[in-house]
Amino acid sequence: SRVVLGGGVACNSALASGMRERMAGIGATVFAPSPRLATDNAAMIARAGLFHFERGERSGLDLNAYANQPIPGLIAA
Repeated sequence: SRVVLGGGVACNSALASGMRERMAGIGATVFAPSPRLATDNAAMIARAGLFHFERGERSGLDLNAYANQPIPGLIAA
């Protein structure tokens, strides 16, 4: 029911518009950040990190990245 555009591709207004049209046909909503926050994935990750930082959320130095972390509820195409 929800589609999120991220990264530099989220700046493509034609893509976002086309996605909104197609997804509306199946009752889904498309979300995209403002272009100033969608320059690349690093900028978006930094912004997400700032949100956590401002809420006082911190991770330990043992934090690790998981490139293949499953996303609950994600439907594979």
